[in-house]
Amino acid sequence: MSNYNLYEHCFIELKKYSFDTYKENIPNDLFVRGLCIKEENNLVFKCTGLIVSHNKIFVIFPKGSVIPTEETVLKEHIRLLIDVLSKYSLSSTLDPIETSLLGGIGENKSFMAAAFWLIKDYFEHGIVHFQNQEYGLNQSTNINWARTINTISPVISNHQPIYLDLVTKKHFKYDHLITKIHQYAVEHCLKLYGWLFDYDGEQDKETELPCDEDTALHYLELEAHRTFHERKSNLFQNLREFILGSHTFSKESIFTFVTPYFHTVWEKICHLLFSDLNDKSIPKLPPPYWSVGHKVAKTEQIPDIMFRKEKKLFILDAKYYRVDYAPFKLPGWGDLVKQFFYRHTLLENENEGIENIFIFPGQSHQGLEYLGFAAVEGIANLGQIRGFIVDVVEGMKYYVNNQKGEFRDKLLMFY
Repeated sequence: MSNYNLYEHCFIELKKYSFDTYKENIPNDLFVRGLCIKEENNLVFKCTGLIVSHNKIFVIFPKGSVIPTEETVLKEHIRLLIDVLSKYSLSSTLDPIETSLLGGIGENKSFMAAAFWLIKDYFEHGIVHFQNQEYGLNQSTNINWARTINTISPVISNHQPIYLDLVTKKHFKYDHLITKIHQYAVEHCLKLYGWLFDYDGEQDKETELPCDEDTALHYLELEAHRTFHERKSNLFQNLREFILGSHTFSKESIFTFVTPYFHTVWEKICHLLFSDLNDKSIPKLPPPYWSVGHKVAKTEQIPDIMFRKEKKLFILDAKYYRVDYAPFKLPGWGDLVKQFFYRHTLLENENEGIENIFIFPGQSHQGLEYLGFAAVEGIANLGQIRGFIVDVVEGMKYYVNNQKGEFRDKLLMFY
């Protein structure tokens, strides 16, 4: 990858790029599958994540991102995006289309996701090893008293048994077939994507699976059922997914690790940063309903996030919009009405007031900053919906680490 300009292969979801500039490099299959479109004479990606095609990688960052020009920082952002999508794919109920896109296309469904997981796991834990144990006399300090008492005759001194020999247990590592399978998979993964993780080792040699594919899958399945260790269980599963995909791998293969629904990821990020699941004082919004004849059908009002500070209630809606063109191209009347209605249906019982808020992805050196507000001209009693920008990179970092940070405290400084 030494001659590969990574920056030129990075994009932002729904941002417009010159179609003529990129038309020779974008595989037609991505247009067929709707991952990108030609809009007038512009190229527009309609997903977020990573695509590998014809041995080239394309990275699509979420809305609000600014693509770093320094390659070291750019790789850090790509790895963060991988971590975000990895966590999201494991913690969410995905529809079949999204499941396939977060794995891959065709027969290579989880090849790319498994490769990223195996690389990170290798850097953290190394190659998996298996231990066996043997018993002997006086070989270690790990004494097995039950075996000693049952098999060794003691010497009696002062009416007390003394054991001159002790049965001890000794652990030793041995080369399990799965150790060799793991080594093969890691070497293959690093050869493909190690450069993205700043791996400097040489991976030019061709390695082969130490057994046939069916045997490898059989042993991985056996060990997966035997272990209760979470890391090993995940390892065996990802090795299995990698092997299933690697036998059809070629330079012409297309692999995807993308979602067309990053707005759902953004909602999860904002929910982590601002929600308070332990607050029992959050009110339930009254349900709208239809009444026809003697039958009533109710629906629900479900705000993204609600929390209370002292006696004031805050209603937040995570909005996955680009703020480049603000105040234009921001949430329209339908989204505004929904927020106004939340406030209206609760206002009678909230004496200290209600604040409506939109949270957008963007760039902010403070982590969070005020954007502006929405209101209805001449109708002051509807209040305002204030918009705030949360730094999308910082938000993703806290999401990956499952930490709330100080975003809510910074938000409350404006009230």
